[in-house]
Amino acid sequence: MLTGDVRISSGNAKICDCDVETSLDQARKHFGYCPQEDSIDPLLTGYELLTLYGRLRGLSARETQNVCYKLS
Repeated sequence: MLTGDVRISSGNAKICDCDVETSLDQARKHFGYCPQEDSIDPLLTGYELLTLYGRLRGLSARETQNVCYKLS
C-alpha cells in the first residue's frame, strides 16, 4: 500500500508529509523499494530494463534516455 502496488483498503499513510493516497508520486521521492523476488526480466536488455524503471519512477522519456546513455 505504501508503494502504490496495492490499493489502500482503509486508513491513512503519509511519508514525509506526503499523503500516499493523494500524492503518491511525491511520497515515492522519499523512499526506495526492493522487491522480494528477482526484478530483472530476462526478456529485456539492460537498456530496456533501465528505461522501464526510469519511466516507472517518473522520469521523462528524455531524462530516461540520458540516464541510460550515461550508464551504458
